[in-house]
Parts: sequence; C-alpha cells; structure tokens
Amino acid sequence: MKSISFIIFFMCLCSAHSQSITGTVTNEKNNQPIPNVEVTLSPSSRKTTTDSNGKFTFKDLEQNYYTVYFYLEGFKYNQKAVELNTNEQVVVDIQLNSFDVSLEEILLFATPTQPTKKIEDALHTGTKITRKGLELVGVSGNNNIYNVLNIVPSVSVQSADAYGLSETDMRIRGVSDYYSGTTTDGIPNYGISPVGARNDIYDAENLESITLHKGAIPADVFSANGNRGGSIDIRYKRPTKVAEIETKQSYGTDDFKRTFLRLDSKELKTNTSAFISYSYTEAQKWKGLGVLGERNHVTAGVNQKLGDKLELELMYNYNDVFKHNLRGFNYGQIQDYKDNYTLDFNDELTGVLAQDRFYFDYNKGDFKNHLSIASLNYTKDRSNKGSFKVYYTKEEADYSFTRGSGMQPMKRDNTRDLSQIGITANWSGKISDYNYAFGYWFESFESDLNTKDYFILSDGLEFKWRNNYKSVSDGNTTIHNPYVKLSRSFNKFKAQVGLRYMYNQEPGTERFLSTAIDAYSPTSDPDLNTKKLKHDAFLTSVGIGYKFSNNLDMYLNYGRSYMRPYKYGPTFNTYLNNRDVFLANNMTYQSLMDSYEMETSDNFDLGINFTKNKVKIYATAFYNKQQNLISNILDPTINVNYNQNSGTVTGYGLELETYFNFYKNWVYFLHPSYTKMTYDENMSFVRGGNIETILIKDNQLPATPSEMVKTGIMYNKNGLSFNAAMTYTGERFGDATNIEKVSDFTVFDAAIKYNTKFNKVLSSCSFSLEMKNVLDRKYIGIVSAWDDGQNGSASYFFGAPRTIVGSITIML
Repeated sequence: MKSISFIIFFMCLCSAHSQSITGTVTNEKNNQPIPNVEVTLSPSSRKTTTDSNGKFTFKDLEQNYYTVYFYLEGFKYNQKAVELNTNEQVVVDIQLNSFDVSLEEILLFATPTQPTKKIEDALHTGTKITRKGLELVGVSGNNNIYNVLNIVPSVSVQSADAYGLSETDMRIRGVSDYYSGTTTDGIPNYGISPVGARNDIYDAENLESITLHKGAIPADVFSANGNRGGSIDIRYKRPTKVAEIETKQSYGTDDFKRTFLRLDSKELKTNTSAFISYSYTEAQKWKGLGVLGERNHVTAGVNQKLGDKLELELMYNYNDVFKHNLRGFNYGQIQDYKDNYTLDFNDELTGVLAQDRFYFDYNKGDFKNHLSIASLNYTKDRSNKGSFKVYYTKEEADYSFTRGSGMQPMKRDNTRDLSQIGITANWSGKISDYNYAFGYWFESFESDLNTKDYFILSDGLEFKWRNNYKSVSDGNTTIHNPYVKLSRSFNKFKAQVGLRYMYNQEPGTERFLSTAIDAYSPTSDPDLNTKKLKHDAFLTSVGIGYKFSNNLDMYLNYGRSYMRPYKYGPTFNTYLNNRDVFLANNMTYQSLMDSYEMETSDNFDLGINFTKNKVKIYATAFYNKQQNLISNILDPTINVNYNQNSGTVTGYGLELETYFNFYKNWVYFLHPSYTKMTYDENMSFVRGGNIETILIKDNQLPATPSEMVKTGIMYNKNGLSFNAAMTYTGERFGDATNIEKVSDFTVFDAAIKYNTKFNKVLSSCSFSLEMKNVLDRKYIGIVSAWDDGQNGSASYFFGAPRTIVGSITIML
C-alpha cells in the first residue's frame, strides 16, 4: 500500500447554536418519571437517555424541523415533531404506555432526505441529505459527494465508474456542476480551470450532512465562482463525546480496495475533543489499462471550549489521488455498443499517429488538495451570537490528455497551483420579533496555470512552441461579499428577505509569446495584455410562507444567483488565431474582456411540505430565467465566432420527494421530476466562411433529461437492513441543436447489511454487500457537452457494468 507523510495543522471552528430541546418522560399510568428511556433526535441521529427524574436535553442544535423518538423496552414507543427556531428552547414532555416495539422500526422512518433552512431563515430553502442518506448511497458516495446528491429529485449524476473515482458529471435542474458552488462548514471551497465544485476531496464517513440549495439560495451561502447551478453545503461530523474507533474494510470488482479508519477521543477534562481519520482507496479501470485511484485521504479536527460563551474548532482536510482517464467517444462511435463498449485507450505506443493519440499514459492526472479552517464562535446570549473564520486552501494538479485529429494529434500537459486565503465574519440576533443576520466574506486567490502542447509523432513528442505563452499577473484575484438577512414569523405567516453584494476583481496580466522551446519574448505585446478586471452583482432573495397546520406548510421563494466570467483560455486562443482580424477592427484582447459580465439567474420555487404519521411528501415547482450566458457565437462586425454574454435560457419543472412507511419495517420512496431547460433564441455562427443560423430555440439543453424517476424500498429490523433502488433517466441530447439523441435507460442497485452489537469493548460489527447495476445494463452515462455545443463536439462515456462490493465495519 502506498504510504504518504503529512503534517496536520488543524484549523476550523464549528458554529455554535443556542437552540435546545429538553423534556421529561413520564409513565402514562401513574405520571411517574421514567429513567433510562432511549431518546433519539432525527435528522441529527443524536442520542441520549433520561436521568433518574425522567429528564433529557439536546443542546447546541441547528434551527430546523426535528422528530424526537422515545423508546424503552416494555413500553410502546412514542414520538413528537418539533419546529426549532432561532435562539429557542423547546420543551417536549411526553408519556409512554406499556407495549414493546423495536427502536429500529421507529428510526426506519428517519428519511435520507428532508427540507431544511439556514439559521435565521423562516422558510425552507434547501434539501438536506442526512447521515441515513449518506449511508444509503454506500461505497459510491464515500469518495464522491455527487453520488450522494444523486438521491435528490432533479439532480442527474453520471459517472464513468461505479466507485466515483473517475470522470463524473452532475446537472442540477439542467445546469452543469461547472456553475455550482461548494462550502465546507460555511467556507467556500472551489476550483478554477475547471471551475466549479470539488466533488471528490471528502470522505463521506466524516460528514454529518450535505445540504443542496437548487434554486433560491440564502444570502449567507458563500459560493465563490458562482451558484447559478446551485450550492452544496458540506458539514463535517464533529468529534464524539466518548472515545471511539471506527474501522472499515471494503473489497469489490476491478480490484477495488478501500480502508477507512477514524479515531475519536473522548471529551477531556480540559473540555477538548478531537478526531483523526485516514483512508486509502485503489481500483483498476473496469476496462483498459490503468488505475482509477491511488487515493490517500486525511481528515482531522479539534474542538476546544473556552468557557460558556466561546468555542474554538480546528479542521484539516487533505486529499491526494492519482488516476488514469477512461476513454470518451463521439456520437458515431456510441451507436456501436458491441465493438466499443469495452474499448478503451491503447496499452502501448505503436508509432501510428491515429493510434498513439489514444495511448493510456497520455491521459492521466495527479491531484492534491489541502483545506485548513480555524473558527471562533461567540455567543453573547440566546439572541446574539457571532463567528469569525480564517481559512487556507491549496490545490496542486498535474494532468494531461490528448486531442486533435488522426492526421496531427496532440498531447496537452496542464499544471495548476492554486491557493486561497480568506475570512468570513457573521453576526446574528433578534430585535423585537425580527431575526437578523449580517456578515462579510473576503478572499485573496492566487493561481498559476500552465499549459504545454506537444505534437504526437511516430517517434515521440515534439513541443509545439508557436502560440504558446506565459502570463505574469500584478497581484491576486480578490473577492468582497457583504450580506444582510431579515426574517419574521407572524403566527402562521412567515417572511424573509436577504441582500448580497458580490464583487470580484482580477489582477492585471501581461502575456509573453513563445519564441522557441521554453523561450519567450522579453517584452509583452500590448494588445495581449489586460488591466484589472472588475465584475459585480447585487443578489437579492425574498420568501413568504404559510403554516396551515403542524403537518402542512407552503412557501414561495425568490433568489438571484450568479456566475463570474470564465472561458478566458478559449477566448484568448480565439484572439490569437484571428489576431489580424481583431486588430484591423481596432479590437484587442482587452476589448473582449471588457465586454464580459457576470451571468445571473432569477429563480422561483413554490413548495409544499406535508408530514403526517407514516407519510412524508415534499413537492416543488420551479422556474428560472438565466441571462448573459457566455456562448460561442458570431460577431457580425468582424465575421468571427468568440465567447460573448449572449445567451438566455428559460427553465421550469416539477419535483417530488415522497416516503411511505406502508408496512411495519418497510419504507417505500418515490422521487419523480420533470425539467425543461431551453435557449430563448437561435444563434448565428460562421463556419467555412459561411454564416449559419444555429437552430437551438426551444431545444432541451445538452445532457439534461426531461424526466427522471428515483424509486425503491428500504427495510430494517433486528440489525438487518436492505434497500433496492431503481433510477430511470430519460432521453438526452449531446448538442444544443438536439441532433445527437441519447436513449433513456434504467439502472437497478441493491444492498444488504447486517449489524450486530457486542459488549462495551467491541460495540458493534456490521457486514454489507452492495451491487451496482444489478442487471448489467449497457448504457451511455456521461454526456460531456457545453450548453451551446454543436453536433460533433460532445464526448460520451459508457456507464460501468455490474459491480459488487463487500464491506466489514467494526466499532470499538
């Protein structure tokens, strides 16, 4: 097993919360308190037992809807739903009657997903995947959070392998994950080149929950490059109050091996608690030569209470993965499943250009990520609290891929060295009946991106020095992001409003063209240089809601989201290739950059939540209008195609989450969704000197299925659990003109697990068996395409075949 050395400097502070739930459990027959009742809180999965006076307490809870479950052998279980608002202490007094029911049957209906809302908000704005949901997804979600999100309606996740180690593509309500933001305990954690969320740098075993905001996003969600495609909020699982050791070993198809170990200290007399975890994952590609992962991962955290009002927490996350790519295909090739389904990159060089373009070792990457967070949280009283966080992230990547035609293929080597340092400050409180919050996010972003192209020749590689260049910047990219929120409940009526200002400034840059191999001009060309680039946007959010009863509520939310400009590299290459034309029309590269604006999206969500007894139904209708989308279209004044803020897209749809505890230990779930995403207008494009009208109006965006259905059953009794799921993905297209049609498909997955409890030393041991793609269905998974991509530009990846994984988990 590959070994690594690392030095861990823990940094992070967990947000403290002043909300709590307390109560007393008594005997219904004589009103006497009952000690030793097991009390479980869902969705947090926190447990406690009643004391000698029948009392229990859950402290430091987030604002949310909870269900409290009560169980003691010899008594009939009971439960109570609770809405916990900001700075509130809810008292839950309950009585038990004699009748024995398994606690597993009670907790079975603690569902994998549920509506959620941010602190200080009055209305639901997101979907939370609970610990139950994280565990339900299994091994495929352990290395890749996108696979966890795939249980949510209107989210389409496709991966080229079954373990989440290779290429993965996600669409949220039809919008690519390139335009999604990610926060880790409220800290923005994202990338550039490519932009978007980093989905494979976490171990799901160390996460408490994942919250997905799909439409109207609260003002205090810092999402960095953009959140036009939604925002993913990851929350770590904190150190436990008792000493624990968790170890898990998994083996599966294609030489898959995964080892996970987590050590939790108990809370010491110094009010200190800590944990550290390590995992190692490896697998071979399911076809062709190469590895999908030699992945090393470390997560660690320390929590220190500094009195009654102050708390410090440090957190560190490290991920290192080396992997070879799986081969993508063009549309013509995927018509032939028989010959191409098992075809991959070539094992060796042949000296034939058309063959050597597909050499496996020309298509690989090594990626390292570090995240350190330190937070300080201060609680003045029940109504006033604040937090201050400092963070540092670093990403190092070295990856390559091949491109070009068979006549002259090329290999491109890419390196990126990114570092971000920033702070967030937040304060929340209450004035009269109004809850308020305000805060600020600042970040300084330094990026060093380098690209080298090589001609693939019969006797090796030759550096392509012409039109290569190097960039020298005069500073870092800086982000300033203040926000303010206000909410109030008027009995059953609720309202909230938020305002966020997003300001992004990129440094001035000089560019030096290459003159020979590894040699550059001593002076930059003025038409290639750019001054500081500034982009900003005001982002508002408004919501109203009404609570009809304890079982039924409705809300209407509006929110504006954004995406900072991107595609700088392709635009610069277009400028170089058409430099004489631009200069003849008094246009420089600065002219193109000056025309860039932030993309924005106006989002509306209308939702209904119904929960009663053994039924949970969450329904949402959504509508969005996305403006200023960067699209590659014709500039008729110079007869050249280049990226411009010219696209407008309209989206709408319906999504439904339902859970039914229809018989004892069985739960059935059904998550259907419908999504329509279309361009509002056709586009003009010049090809071969001829101007064409690209007919994309009212066409479905590429890679976006209109219909999806996720359904299945879950069973749990006496330590034995079973789940089976079916995912239907409707037809998709590989281009904006909807010429390249991809057939719909259905995939079945299943898993079985047995958990047994032992003694105080070996607290539990569980065995699980998972099967992905049970029927071994052959289908097209990833459709890799830009929203404005034309036919012939997309890459297609086959989905992974049947995969079987066995795991054993021991808790000490």
